[in-house]
Amino acid sequence: MSCQTHFIRIHHKRLPTRTVAVLFVAAMFVHVYMGTIGVEGAFEAMGEGTVDVNWAKEHHRLWLDEEMARTGPNESQRQPALRPAE
Repeated sequence: MSCQTHFIRIHHKRLPTRTVAVLFVAAMFVHVYMGTIGVEGAFEAMGEGTVDVNWAKEHHRLWLDEEMARTGPNESQRQPALRPAE
């Protein structure tokens, strides 16, 4: 076996690992972008801990419906959650 053949075999084994690493880093960049400037209101929501009702309707409708079902006529009168503990 020549030295060049040995190098090609080793290099070929690293290719999937490098590809996964590059895709992972790209996904991290997309995640940070979407959480900061990619989605209007997302950065403010992380800092304040609250979201606007219209934002929630557009991005997380099921969660909003669950929260609206748990609240009474006034947001300070929370109803107990009806889902089992996990």
